[in-house]
Amino acid sequence: MKSAARGIAADAKPFDWEDPFFLDDQLTEEEIAIRDAARDYCQDKLMPRVIEANRHEKFDREIMNE
Repeated sequence: MKSAARGIAADAKPFDWEDPFFLDDQLTEEEIAIRDAARDYCQDKLMPRVIEANRHEKFDREIMNE
């Protein structure tokens, strides 16, 4: 009763900070595979270079071309 009084549906999903609009639920299998491949590439190839450049206060323009 308390949640209904506050205007919250009883079957509502709990809030997810990583996907607050539940966009992942709307992706197809192919879109999920593309998202995961892009995320993996960024984490494996780009992030180490970004961290290193940040430590030395430099910006590598070549990252923008990838």
